[in-house]
Amino acid sequence: MIKQWVHIEEIERNGIKQQFQIKLPYNAKRIVAIKITANPFDRTWENKFESEVGWLWLRLPERRDIFYSHKINTYKDNYDLSLPRINEVNPFDDGLFTQHGKKETFQTVDACLNTNIIEGYYIDRIYSQKSKYQLRIYLKLEL
Repeated sequence: MIKQWVHIEEIERNGIKQQFQIKLPYNAKRIVAIKITANPFDRTWENKFESEVGWLWLRLPERRDIFYSHKINTYKDNYDLSLPRINEVNPFDDGLFTQHGKKETFQTVDACLNTNIIEGYYIDRIYSQKSKYQLRIYLKLEL
């Protein structure tokens, strides 16, 4: 049986280096997929091109090795964004609908579990503004 597990870490200040643990169900056998999301930017933020949010490492304590690392980027509200004097190629008639970004999908991971704890380490890489946000870790577990 596959079950989705969500862990949320509160990021309180920019530039923080944070260690945490994710407690899993005791009957979890392995991790089959993972997805990480974080979007600290709001609509009032003036720099719409900064996309790096942070770096994340996850490891299993019994193996003493990192099984997943990820550089987290975000896709902000870049809707209707175009350069001056350059027309956008748009399949819609009036050119009012544009969308930037990508579809969020799970990444396949094959990590067998002998314990119900995952250790995590996160470094925030935003230095241009002061904001609080949530780092969300979605895991698909085989029970």
